[in-house]
Amino acid sequence: ANVVSTQNLIDACKRNRVKRMVYISTPSIYQTHHKDQINISELDILPPKPINNYAATKLAAEDLLKDAFHRGLETVILRPRAIIGRGDNHILPRIIDAQKTGNLYVIGDGKNKVDVTSISNVIDAIDLSIFAPEQALGHAFNITNDAPIPLWEMIESVFEKLDLKLSSRKIPYFIAFNLARFQEWMAAITRSQEEPKLTRYSVGILSKTMTLNIHKAKNLLGYRPKQSNAEAIEEFVSWWRKKQ
Repeated sequence: ANVVSTQNLIDACKRNRVKRMVYISTPSIYQTHHKDQINISELDILPPKPINNYAATKLAAEDLLKDAFHRGLETVILRPRAIIGRGDNHILPRIIDAQKTGNLYVIGDGKNKVDVTSISNVIDAIDLSIFAPEQALGHAFNITNDAPIPLWEMIESVFEKLDLKLSSRKIPYFIAFNLARFQEWMAAITRSQEEPKLTRYSVGILSKTMTLNIHKAKNLLGYRPKQSNAEAIEEFVSWWRKKQ
């Protein structure tokens, strides 16, 4: 879906004389196992192998966009990190569900920091990309709220607002990583269509620091985060309560 659909859209742009395409990619292309990653820029060397199929296919789609740019299509690639806020059905809901089912553990020391991006800031970045000047075309941009936050403090804040209590249970990183490896292996040999409860990718997300440098987006797109982490959390909590 990430690769073929992107090529279909590129072809449709050419047929219908659409001048510009804005593509939402992912910072997961930067992610590696076992280490913290701080202030990553778009110029940093990527891991020799993508961390999972999601990252691999997003990177392949980016390559299609780069080729299309050289063939005349105006392109802008955005890499928003951990989108939260109203409408988040992916990040915080998974953590809430894990807590309610008793499957949430603090992995590692619980002090890892992360960048997140409110959905309204992503929309601002898209709007800026649609009208971006020539010097921004053909580039990829990191997008965040530009305010790294301790992940587990953020989760605890969300839980408090939803009258939930963060479990104090902890599990060492390498135990969680190897448990995830085993669950992935079992899913593969049984050809399960369900995602394992724990994956090596999710272990890294929950235990390792990952922050992004957004100077390029500021300089070429004129991007400035308008909504704060706290405002995005309040927006999510309000939306989630109404949804429930």
